[in-house]
Amino acid sequence: MDLDIKNFRRFALAFISILFFGLAANSVAQGQVKVENTLYRVEVHGIYTHDWHDQSELYPRSDRVWSQSKGSVTSGFDTRGKGILFRGTRFTGQFPTGMTKPPFQFIPLARTATKASNRAKGISKFNQIPACGGELGECTGNEPHGVKTTRKSCQKPKAVLPFAFDYDEGVKDSMTFNFGWHKSNYDFCGKKYPFPDSVDELPKTLRVVRGLELVAGLKRGQKQAWRISREHGEIRDESTYWEPKTTKKCPALTGTGVRRCWTIDMTLEVRRIK
Repeated sequence: MDLDIKNFRRFALAFISILFFGLAANSVAQGQVKVENTLYRVEVHGIYTHDWHDQSELYPRSDRVWSQSKGSVTSGFDTRGKGILFRGTRFTGQFPTGMTKPPFQFIPLARTATKASNRAKGISKFNQIPACGGELGECTGNEPHGVKTTRKSCQKPKAVLPFAFDYDEGVKDSMTFNFGWHKSNYDFCGKKYPFPDSVDELPKTLRVVRGLELVAGLKRGQKQAWRISREHGEIRDESTYWEPKTTKKCPALTGTGVRRCWTIDMTLEVRRIK
C-alpha cells in the first residue's frame, strides 16, 4: 500500500537523522546541536458523500416509457476522540561544516487510520407501457403497466479509512493529507444491491497550508485545526454530446442525462501534549 511505503519512509528518515547526529557526537557533546522531541495528538473527522441522478427523456409522462435512478453513498469517519499519537523531532544549534540541518520530523507512533461508518441508498423508477395492441397483437389486460419502483439501502457500520501525511518539497512547509485504500469501503452492500455502494472518488490529496510550519510552532497545550473541503462532479447530457465531462463544482442533479457529485468536508486537529 502506498501509505505504508510513505510511513516507512518517514520512519526511515527519522532513523537516518538519529544516525546522522550520532556521527556528529562531538558537536552534540559540546552543546552545538540539540535534538528536541515533542508529542502530539492528531484527530481527524469528516463526512464524504457521493450523489447520483440518472434520468431518461420523457420523464414524467404517463404515456411513454422512461426511467429514473438516484441515490447516495455516505461515509462518516473519525478517530473516535482518542486521536493518534505523533512524535515531532526538531534539530537546532550550530551544525558542523558540511552537515545540512534536517527539517522538522512529524512521525506517527501508531497506525494512521480512522474508523468509518458507511451507508448507501438508492431508488429507481421505470414507467411500464404495455407492448400490445395493433400490429403487436391483442392486449390481455395482464400486461405490466405503470411505474415500477425499486428501493434499497444498506450500511457498513465498521469500516476503516487509512490516511497519511506527505510533504510537498516544492512548497516550503506545505503538508498534504492522503487517503488510502481499505476493502471495507468497497462493494459493502453485496452482489444483490443494484446501486453504487463503494466509497470511491476520494481526492488523492488535501493540502494543509503551512501545515508543517504551524505544527512545529505549537507550544505545549496548544492546538492547530484546519477545515478542509472539496467537491467535484461529472455530467453527461446533450450539452456534452453524451460524453462524460468532469466539473470542479457539483452539477445540478436534475434534468435528462447523468449527473454525479462527490463532496468531502473534514476537520484535522493537531494538539501538542508534551
